[in-house]
Amino acid sequence: VNGAAGNVGSHTVQIAKYYGAVVTGVCRTKQTQKVLSLGADAVIDFTTTNFINDSQTYDIIFDTVGNLTPSMCEKVLSLKGVFVAVAFSPAVMIQSILKPKKVVFGITKETAENLAFIKILIEDGHLKPCVDKVFPIQETAAAHTYAESGQKTGNVVITMQS
Repeated sequence: VNGAAGNVGSHTVQIAKYYGAVVTGVCRTKQTQKVLSLGADAVIDFTTTNFINDSQTYDIIFDTVGNLTPSMCEKVLSLKGVFVAVAFSPAVMIQSILKPKKVVFGITKETAENLAFIKILIEDGHLKPCVDKVFPIQETAAAHTYAESGQKTGNVVITMQS
C-alpha cells in the first residue's frame, strides 16, 4: 500500500489484513510505527528505500498517492499482479491500455451494502479511524494547509463547534 499512513491507505491496510493479506506499507520514517500498528506485516520507508527498485514482487500494488504508474511498478508486480490506482493521472490511464499487466482504478459506489459492511468492520474492531489532528471550523484554512503539507499521519478532522 503506497501511502499507507494516509486516509485511504490506513483503511486499505486494515481491510487487507481483515481479508488475510500479507501487507507491506509504504510511508515516511515517522509513520512506520503507526502503519505497523494498523496491521502491516512490513513497512518500507520511502525516504530511504524505493520499493520499485527492490527484488521483492507484489501481487497487488495499491497506490493511494498518485506518484506511481503501471510501467514504474512492472518489474515488482508478480506475473498476475494488479496495479490499483486510487489517485491517478492521464499517464496511468494511458499505460493501463498499453501495458499487459492489469490496472484497476479505485472508484466505487457508496452503496448501502458497502456502508453496512464498513459499519460491521468498525463495530467488530477491524477498522479503526486514524485521526492525526482536529481543527475547529474557524481554522479550516490551516487544516487544509496541514493536510496538504505531506506531514499528516492520518485524517485531519474539522469540527463544527469551536
